[in-house]
Amino acid sequence: MIRVVIVDDEGPSRERVRGLLTRHPGIEIVGEADDGSSAVERISELGPDLVFLDVQMPGLSGFEVLEALADEVPPAVVFVTAYDEYAIQAFDRHAVDYLLKPIVPARFEQAVERALERLAGRPASDPDVRKLIEERMIGRPGPRRFAARVGGKIRLIADDLVEWIEGAGNYVRLHTATERFPIRAAIKDLERTLDSARFARIHRSAIVRLTAIHTVEPAGDGEYLVVLRSGARIRSSRRYGPVLRGLIR
Repeated sequence: MIRVVIVDDEGPSRERVRGLLTRHPGIEIVGEADDGSSAVERISELGPDLVFLDVQMPGLSGFEVLEALADEVPPAVVFVTAYDEYAIQAFDRHAVDYLLKPIVPARFEQAVERALERLAGRPASDPDVRKLIEERMIGRPGPRRFAARVGGKIRLIADDLVEWIEGAGNYVRLHTATERFPIRAAIKDLERTLDSARFARIHRSAIVRLTAIHTVEPAGDGEYLVVLRSGARIRSSRRYGPVLRGLIR
């Protein structure tokens, strides 16, 4: 049996997917969720093979749900979306499939068939969904939120609260003025998703929010000492000196 979770904040849309899935005796619906936070909990708890995942929901978006599940083997995902053609083309390159609302039965059957084919031969860990998350964020400047697990719950951290980001192997730590939050991601991958007008890499293991900088002090040999408004002190590396020189001219 293929175990499925349906995630959508609209009851009629969940009912539509549920009804269409009854045509497939080899598929079992093991759970549903009506918002992003509960979706993370249900998917983590149930470990489904396949998720029908709405893109736009209260709390966490469909993309943020997947980011919050980055520590786990991701399920196959069929996005349910009202996005425009450009976004849909991006989904089609990396997700199992996408469905536009209102869902057309013939199109739904095609998505299910693609999902079954993927599940029959996909590796234990499917990198395509993570690649989709990364590409979705690239080139989209402006505020974003980070989803971090804290005490078994999902904590949303607005990027304008993040003073700096510290790389630590396959994890990063988001530092606010008073707290820090670990997130599973390589700093180079996270850097690609950030607005370069608001964040700058100053060291191989440090990214700072530009508006959080209080002072920049030359430290010799092309390096600088960056002091943030919270009092945190971060030394830049010579490689990233030009970024800071541009700030103090």
